[in-house]
Amino acid sequence: MRGVLLCLLMVSGCALETEPPVGPRIALAADFEGFQGWRRVALPEHSITEGHLSSEERYLYIDREAPELPEAFPTGTIVVKTIEVGPLEEWEIHAMVKRGDGYNAHGSVGWEFFDLRFDARERLSIAWRGLGDEATAYIDPTGQVRACSECHDLVPDRDFIFRRELLSEAE
Repeated sequence: MRGVLLCLLMVSGCALETEPPVGPRIALAADFEGFQGWRRVALPEHSITEGHLSSEERYLYIDREAPELPEAFPTGTIVVKTIEVGPLEEWEIHAMVKRGDGYNAHGSVGWEFFDLRFDARERLSIAWRGLGDEATAYIDPTGQVRACSECHDLVPDRDFIFRRELLSEAE
């Protein structure tokens, strides 16, 4: 009987090790490290709304390997958008993490927004996180002040990512 019980415990322990984590994904600075090595796609000129206007080199990075995009990204998905001008510490870096677990339930459901910064020693840190930041808000054509979540709320059919179709082209 003890042998059967031991065998059952070992099998259940193995199953637990292979199961994906359940619950929210609260991202830390370390989760973004090395994002430049993730799948990347160049953003075409004029492909971003008023909140991210720039004619400079802009890229989307995604931490997922599969080229097929699910209708809704799984919890833990990280998308980074960069404007890569000058040395690393001058780059503009925005990110979205699918936090899940009811986060941002009345906005871009499940997503948390970030601004990231490199310091002069090329260490990456989180400048701010949440639903948006005053420094990144802009005035839309109707005169409304919009922060990250408020703008991304406009595309729920794309899981709140404006140019998500480009991510399937990422290299």
